[in-house]
Amino acid sequence: MMMKPNYLIYLAFFFISLDNFPLMFGTAYKPVSLLFLVLYFGIKLPEMIRLNWKRIELFIFFLIMLSFVISATIIKFNGYSSVGLIDAVSSFLAGIIIYLAIKHFMMKNDLEVRIKALEMLLYGYTIPVFIGLLQVVYIYIAPLGFIENITSIFVQRTDYINTGRVHFTFSEPSFTSIHTNLIMIPALFILKKFRSVNRYIKIVVMLFFILSILTLSVRYYMDLTFALLVYFIIFLQVKNIFKIFFIAPALIGILFLVLNFTGSSKDSYHVQRFMKVMENPEQIASDPSFQIRNTYSDIGYNAFLDHQLIGVGIGNYVQYYKGNLANVNPNYKKYPELVDALNHSEVIAQYNMYTRLLSEMGMMGMLVILIMMIILISMRNNRYKLFISILLIWTLIQFDSFAFIPMYLILCLNSRNWMRKKQTLSSKGILLHYGDKEQISLDRD
Repeated sequence: MMMKPNYLIYLAFFFISLDNFPLMFGTAYKPVSLLFLVLYFGIKLPEMIRLNWKRIELFIFFLIMLSFVISATIIKFNGYSSVGLIDAVSSFLAGIIIYLAIKHFMMKNDLEVRIKALEMLLYGYTIPVFIGLLQVVYIYIAPLGFIENITSIFVQRTDYINTGRVHFTFSEPSFTSIHTNLIMIPALFILKKFRSVNRYIKIVVMLFFILSILTLSVRYYMDLTFALLVYFIIFLQVKNIFKIFFIAPALIGILFLVLNFTGSSKDSYHVQRFMKVMENPEQIASDPSFQIRNTYSDIGYNAFLDHQLIGVGIGNYVQYYKGNLANVNPNYKKYPELVDALNHSEVIAQYNMYTRLLSEMGMMGMLVILIMMIILISMRNNRYKLFISILLIWTLIQFDSFAFIPMYLILCLNSRNWMRKKQTLSSKGILLHYGDKEQISLDRD
């Protein structure tokens, strides 16, 4: 019996958390869930062609395609390697499939089906929580071989063995905030508006946030702090003011207790990094991770200044990098990652979507950024959309994959796909109408 298409979406949502699956492909951010979305895309392709399209969607698609043509011309003219362009094209195609599959699913199914997909998404975080708990046991209790064997099924990188950091099932510990801020939090927001979140999901989410402290990621701590500040500002009420005074010190206290535990249980370089930044925030400028990412961004910005009209071509950042690294950062030899990228890489991540768009697309990249800003401004009368869009724009400062961003847009920003007119849902004996005040507050244009 053939699997029903909706179950492919359920599986895709369930496996979103596996963004470092060893059997996955490519260098861009393509989680294993993409495999199920490809199957759904193939089955539903005729219907997707007939979907209604917004002019802004077609315009952005045209800009990207034009940039690919320009990039191919630059490669041909200068004799560059086409590896970067091929990787960018595969990443963009992955993004298109993600976008179209989820857009079709949301437009063609009722609210009950879409809510079930969100529940499957949160159920899926059982896997990284389980792997995270195993990593904690391995790091702090007993480095047993069978634990390493189990985690290697789901995690390609095993840095947790040497660095004492929980990786979950993620490519980088710092990617944890992508999952909390742009996937889990939006999913919880929507679920809570339509039904009570069940106890199992609450336990999984709670364990995930507790374990995430042990990622020892400065970026994660910054991103979560930023999310809390934005939340309290946008949804500011008198009761929230009191929450700030009670919750913030408690969170800081828990963080320091955990860090002291990890620092005393293991000679943790990453704990020492964080403590130094906390003691003197100015030291973040000399932090190795910050220096590496700052160098990538500076080179990208310089590439834009030198090629403002059409950029260096999508995927060609690596060529500019090799010729300008020493000028931008004369001390680059202190950082092995920068040296390795100079000598071996054919594809380099900039860790910054804005400098990637500017450096590789020139003025067209600037236009895409302006469109994003306009979308943000248009969200000002909808607090939920404004909150998620601010988190997305903040995340893009440190994340530059073309593949996965469309999922955030369709999953988090377009709340109208979750609440269509004249639709009712009976949940646990409670009849919810579109006209209810709580639902309108999410979808006010």
